[in-house]
Amino acid sequence: MNGLGFSCPPPPNCRAGSTSKLPGLSSFTTTNRDFYRMATALTLSFQDLLDRPLLERDITTTCVSNEVGGGPYVGTARWLGVRLADLLHEAGVRPPSRGGPADQLVARSVDGMTIGTPVETVLDGRDALLAVGMNGEPLSFEHGFPVRMLVPGLFGYVSACKWIQDIELTTFGAYDAYWVKRDWAAKAPVKTESRIDTPKPFASLKVGSVAVAGVAWAQHKGVDRVEIRVDGGDWRQAELAAVGPVDTWRQWWWQWDAKPGLGQLRSRRRRFGATLAGERGSPCPCGWVGTAPNRKAAVMAATPDTGQQSVYNRKPAVGNALFAGVALTVSGPLSILQGITAISRDRVFSSLGYAYRFDLTTWGWIHLVIGVALFVTGVGILLDMAWARGAGIALAGISLITQFMFVPYYPVWSIIVMTFDLLIVWSLSRSFHPAASGGR
Repeated sequence: MNGLGFSCPPPPNCRAGSTSKLPGLSSFTTTNRDFYRMATALTLSFQDLLDRPLLERDITTTCVSNEVGGGPYVGTARWLGVRLADLLHEAGVRPPSRGGPADQLVARSVDGMTIGTPVETVLDGRDALLAVGMNGEPLSFEHGFPVRMLVPGLFGYVSACKWIQDIELTTFGAYDAYWVKRDWAAKAPVKTESRIDTPKPFASLKVGSVAVAGVAWAQHKGVDRVEIRVDGGDWRQAELAAVGPVDTWRQWWWQWDAKPGLGQLRSRRRRFGATLAGERGSPCPCGWVGTAPNRKAAVMAATPDTGQQSVYNRKPAVGNALFAGVALTVSGPLSILQGITAISRDRVFSSLGYAYRFDLTTWGWIHLVIGVALFVTGVGILLDMAWARGAGIALAGISLITQFMFVPYYPVWSIIVMTFDLLIVWSLSRSFHPAASGGR
């Protein structure tokens, strides 16, 4: 011990009140070699995982960002990995229902992401995995190489951590994971959903029999019914593919006798042991709820002489996006009127010694073009067009700058439009969800 800068006296052979005369009696001082220790961590290398029994499971994973009616952030794959429950049992972990003190697993990624998962769910018998392979191939980097976690039946932001570095046992009361700190629910079981995959938006179809098809999912519960209706007509039961693993989506299809004219397609679904979905609800911190008639598709059926048909397959805007769409459709006409007034050289505008003073007609055309673009983008947002939200933020920013430069010509008008622009940028920025990162 002298090498550490200090020395320790040897332990005493006897203490007051002790005895060493009885055979088999533990000595008063326990030797370092015999002193007990608790296994507080299970440390495994990547090779250790590969050397364990690996199992393959078909699992559908889902991001919370999918709205009612489905979305792009869902997929099914055949995963290869180690059962997470086996590792937890080996480490002596018990679920809270059996007296375990920890109710949350916090998985940490090498990029700093933290994802919290209920211990009870992982240990309830479902095939929660530490996955190392996907669809017969080693796990790719973008999907979480070398190891990612999967828990069927939970949204990705509470279960699907990629690039895992460590997993810690704790409680929901003691620690908030990344998305929980941002006001998302700590526990988030997957909502029952269905999605229309075909016809695609704006497809060209012919009058007559049209296959309407898609997928429905309720991981760890299963889907037993999907129904379709056109316009406000009766609900028609779709055909379902054979029942597969309970943790995967289920394919469905229905033959539609398309007539000339405008129509709307909706689907709804039911998981085993539940009732059919009611009217569409609204988003909440654990995913979209309401499980309603969903995924609208307006169809312009082809006429025999043209053979042309357009299919529109979008959801109307809600919440912040709805406000932004309405604000854009108001701000756009205001800018158009402003531009027309300037082009006509109305005396309402005047400016002396202004640093950004352009020819008034030039300013008029600038506002006219921006106003038309704002109005078109607002309509696109209300119709949930994919390009519209990014375009709305960009155009509102451009409009904000041009209105600021135009303030001396007409301060009140410019400030009103600038206020709209700021609210639009805020609303559209708030309307995005944790897609790729949250739905790991």
